[in-house]
Amino acid sequence: PQHVLTLADTLNARGYHHVQLDERDGHCTGCGICAIVCPDVAFTVYREPLRRAA
Repeated sequence: PQHVLTLADTLNARGYHHVQLDERDGHCTGCGICAIVCPDVAFTVYREPLRRAA
């Protein structure tokens, strides 16, 4: 997925621009790559269970 994470306009307590989810330009697929590469292990990606058609 591309264009899903963007830098926030505000700073966090440590003085960094934190990353935020922006689904306007992209679509999160729940792959979890962003959580794996996050140096602070700041979040976890949970996937919704797949719903099968009846």
